[in-house]
Amino acid sequence: MLSSNEIEVYLLASGFSERMGASKPMLPFGGTTVLCRLGQSFQEAGLEKIRVIGRPDDHELARESFLLGYRYIINLEPERGMSGSVLEALDDCRSPWLALCPCDMPLLTSETIGKLAQSLDDFHDAIQPVCAGRPRHPVFLRLGATLPLRSTIASGGTLRDFLRTAGRRIIETGSPDEYLDMDTPEDYERLLALAGFGNN
Repeated sequence: MLSSNEIEVYLLASGFSERMGASKPMLPFGGTTVLCRLGQSFQEAGLEKIRVIGRPDDHELARESFLLGYRYIINLEPERGMSGSVLEALDDCRSPWLALCPCDMPLLTSETIGKLAQSLDDFHDAIQPVCAGRPRHPVFLRLGATLPLRSTIASGGTLRDFLRTAGRRIIETGSPDEYLDMDTPEDYERLLALAGFGNN
């Protein structure tokens, strides 16, 4: 098993949250923010190297990241969607492995993250959770095996396209609820209710 120092975590937060109408990582969630809650889950799993990839104009998110002790990385091409953030993570990472996770999954647990991190080995290039028959996030990638991912994105493909052909290990873990993300105010209210917070 790798040590936590060999894994860097990248929380992908450079979207425009148009359907939500507010910055998703900065939404309140149980006395803190969505960003803080998700980051704490990774920290509780022993992963301390947390980076946030955001837009250059998202000063509130940059400030919150700084206060939480997370390094803020600017995605200069947020209009490219997740692929732009993935490339920023690949350029930044200096550890053998990196974990990619969208920043709108506040119910993700440290237990699930820990199980995935403990599953890293020398024989696979990617580790991905599966729950209820569907592949989920976070995705752990071996940095030394990500050249094909760069090529996939350069040719107009996505992380999902890369994972279909990568030497991937699938880990059954977690419950469907913890993988829920949020795109709309209704999604947000649902996740608050599932977490037992009701209206913040």
